[in-house]
Amino acid sequence: MQTKTNNLNQILSQIEYLSYDEKIEVMDRIIRSFKKQNSSAREGLTRLKGLGKGLWNNINVDEYIDSQRKTWD
Repeated sequence: MQTKTNNLNQILSQIEYLSYDEKIEVMDRIIRSFKKQNSSAREGLTRLKGLGKGLWNNINVDEYIDSQRKTWD
């Protein structure tokens, strides 16, 4: 953990020496990196859309919920 903190502190101290435009460029690159990672995660989740929906074709939702609620008592 200490090494990560030291690395982060080193990066931040180096950023202090950058010009305004260079700092903006660093921020832009970080934001693009986050968007890319988030996009990949979202794409993974969208592949699951509709998975298993056929399992519910012959099931009455209200009856199923009522049967599940009866098990709570």
